[in-house]
Amino acid sequence: MARRPAVQELAVEAECRASRGWPSSWALALPASPPLPCLAALKAEGLSMQASLPAIARHTALTRLELPICGLQSLPAPLGALTALRCLDLSSNWDVQGWEHLVSLAALTKLNMDYCGLAPLPQQHSLLAGASFTGLHSLALGQDIPEEVLGDEEPTPSDTLPTELLLRYTRLTHLDLTGCGLTSLPNELSSLPALSSLSFAGCRLADASWERLPIRLTSLALIECRLGKLPTQLSLLTGLQTLALRRNSIGSWGPITALTGLTSLHLGNSGSYTALPHQLSTLHQLREVEVSFCRFLTSGLYHLSGCTQLTRLHADYCPDVALGELSALSALCALSLQGCDFSSAGRAAALGALSGLHHLVSLNIHDAHIEEVPAAVSALTGLTCLDISYTGSSSGPLYGWKHLMPLRQLVSLDLTSCGLTCIPPHLRALTALQQLRLDRNPALAASPHPGWHLLEPLSRLTFLSLLYCGVAAPLAELRAVLGHARVCTYTC
Repeated sequence: MARRPAVQELAVEAECRASRGWPSSWALALPASPPLPCLAALKAEGLSMQASLPAIARHTALTRLELPICGLQSLPAPLGALTALRCLDLSSNWDVQGWEHLVSLAALTKLNMDYCGLAPLPQQHSLLAGASFTGLHSLALGQDIPEEVLGDEEPTPSDTLPTELLLRYTRLTHLDLTGCGLTSLPNELSSLPALSSLSFAGCRLADASWERLPIRLTSLALIECRLGKLPTQLSLLTGLQTLALRRNSIGSWGPITALTGLTSLHLGNSGSYTALPHQLSTLHQLREVEVSFCRFLTSGLYHLSGCTQLTRLHADYCPDVALGELSALSALCALSLQGCDFSSAGRAAALGALSGLHHLVSLNIHDAHIEEVPAAVSALTGLTCLDISYTGSSSGPLYGWKHLMPLRQLVSLDLTSCGLTCIPPHLRALTALQQLRLDRNPALAASPHPGWHLLEPLSRLTFLSLLYCGVAAPLAELRAVLGHARVCTYTC
């Protein structure tokens, strides 16, 4: 009998409440005795994992351990035996204690302690002061942005990172100091010769300290830093490729014109922008732009027309953005318009601008308040991924399914919560489809004539999801129709 290959990597994620920062009630049980001898990587996101930590500690072959949003309360001493660990992610475990037990993990090169609350900060600082893992390449210390930083008060000393600790980690290439109570750029940054990625958020940085920005940076995040203008020193970062300026109200953009190597720019979550700045027209290397949640943004997309390499645009929840300007962005491969309200006749008609985006392979119009599949979609014959979930109206299910028929290259389709009462017969034409999500369509599972047989021509389908449909799906019938596919169901 052939032996099964040993498990080397295990990843489990739970949706549930994890997106809101709380783990689900589900847990992942690992064998403590005997442990899985070859398990080198374990990721359990959004699961309740506190009780599993002792068993995890027995898997000494682990080199990567990721336990974000797992409701951890304390780190037991046996975790210190995982001396082969190179990557450790314990982010978003609020007020977890026991950081001192990690001091012996000398092989660590990546440590993520983001968003673990303010109470563990003294323990985290002590860990960094005495740890043996001075070969770290990536260190994330981000915290929720304190209210006093958003207000007018100074952060308390106990919340502020002792920046002299950074001098022990001279191999750092990535450093995240979100919400660390800093009021100026640390002098110690000059002692980190390999640093290429730096992130600040919620920090009121004094103007005089911008001269300490390392000019070798390729990635910089200055999120919610109360920037009314771009610092002049930014123009010296000519090697910068990624720049994140979310949650700022910038009125003066001059220095950005010197950043001709920028490939990714993030400007989202600003309530002040009504138009994109004309200076963006000089950034010819841009490949990705994100302006999501700029709720008053109406124009300026045409300034990106000279960015001939722009392939990705995220404009989620921008209800008034001028869709007619999209036609100037002919190189777009991925477009996200999630949460943009197209319920009015004029806005729905504006979706016709999509028909000119012939290179588009991914389109997201989740939560777009549409009543029918846009006719313009039928012109996007190169689409491989389409998300039209959470659409439809209270008056009835989504219609216009005939517009999907030309999409013969479509591989992934999300029809979650579209008010379906039966399988649209036009889906039979999508013979390249591999993944289909029909979650949260309770009337479909409850229908006496759901039309499961219409899925039979989809011979390449490997994954069908029917989560949260209210009643148990007829697995026997589905397996008879789709014996080749994995069907995922969960009733709540």
